[in-house]
Amino acid sequence: MMRNPISPNSLPVRKLAGALLLTFVSGAQMFAKDAMQWEEVSVLPPAKGELIQMGVAGAFAGAHGDVLMIGGGANFPQGLPWEGGPKVWWDTVFVLERKTTDTSVTYDWAEEQGKLPAAAAYGVSVPLDDGVLCIGGCNAKACFTDVFALRWDATKRAVEVVNYPPLPRPLAFMAGARVGDWVFVAGGQEAVDGGRATKDFFGLNLAQQAAGGDAFKWVELPAWDGPARILPVVAGQGDSLYLWSGRKPDAEGGPTEILTDAYSYDITGKTWSKMPGVGAGEGMPRCIMAAASCAAPGGDGILVFGGADGIVMQMLEHNGRKARSSNKSEAEAFGRFNIALLENHPGFSREVISFDPATGAWTGIGSFPDLCPVTTPAVTWGESIFLPSGEVRPGVRSGRIWKGTVVKIAETIK
Repeated sequence: MMRNPISPNSLPVRKLAGALLLTFVSGAQMFAKDAMQWEEVSVLPPAKGELIQMGVAGAFAGAHGDVLMIGGGANFPQGLPWEGGPKVWWDTVFVLERKTTDTSVTYDWAEEQGKLPAAAAYGVSVPLDDGVLCIGGCNAKACFTDVFALRWDATKRAVEVVNYPPLPRPLAFMAGARVGDWVFVAGGQEAVDGGRATKDFFGLNLAQQAAGGDAFKWVELPAWDGPARILPVVAGQGDSLYLWSGRKPDAEGGPTEILTDAYSYDITGKTWSKMPGVGAGEGMPRCIMAAASCAAPGGDGILVFGGADGIVMQMLEHNGRKARSSNKSEAEAFGRFNIALLENHPGFSREVISFDPATGAWTGIGSFPDLCPVTTPAVTWGESIFLPSGEVRPGVRSGRIWKGTVVKIAETIK
């Protein structure tokens, strides 16, 4: 919680905001050696009928054969949120084709664009053997129970939508992963307006799909022994699911709780165990909410890309509360200070870190070459990992499609 904050009138607001942000961001970075090679392979095109594309946050994304599909998401095409721009939700599915020759690999957008069943964002994407499973999400009014697979029919050159069993309850802003035959989702909120963070933990056994009927459905499982949360980081490897971080908004409008705890779930024993948080053992654990994550190609640990530490969000919340309880002139000053914080935001963490489930150690393996997106999935496609679009600063999206390849393992974080 912020204590004894500097008055928004005591120094030039923009300089103060920039100095504070530089201090917080530089202090939050861990040492890491470069161990990944990155390249920008494309930029998200405009949806049909649109002239511009600024990128989307919270999109569904995944690979199927020789294509990467990116569907839905939300952005602010009519102006930044603090300028009064409304959030717009999308249903377009873009298809990026990979074309391989003996000497090169190129990536081009298919002319064909598919559609989600409805405009949606902030659900979970999980790879299937024959497509991409898209789970839950929300629009401006409601969270969804919808679950469906996106598949690319190369012969028809069309995106197909295949319905799957719905979630037991609507859910968005959760995280999830596939572990063996199981798909899991954890955390999130069930409603958009006044929605509380949950400890929802649902599983779907893909091995039951052939049986059909009531056997193939989501089951509610016992949750971890810790706080409810939204925007956690989840990944799976071996027989375990791992859950880190996130945040817990206060339903009464108080300070959001920034979470640094961590848990593992044994899918065989159906039991949770508490773990040290990110970086624990090398310093205080930290928050990595909304970061992209995936199992490393080849099964060599779990990779986490960037994430938000919550410091600036807490500052914004504090100033907002002060503005509501202050006189008009002070409220306006706190409002200007928040706008300066947003306009000077340097972006989220650029660190790429690896978790070794066998030892519990975190290793720094690189620094992202540009502003690192959050609220986007990390998609394993072949031997590389793709970060498609996403939010790079509060309210700001990027349409860039990044391809990363692990080239070595670096030293443990100091």
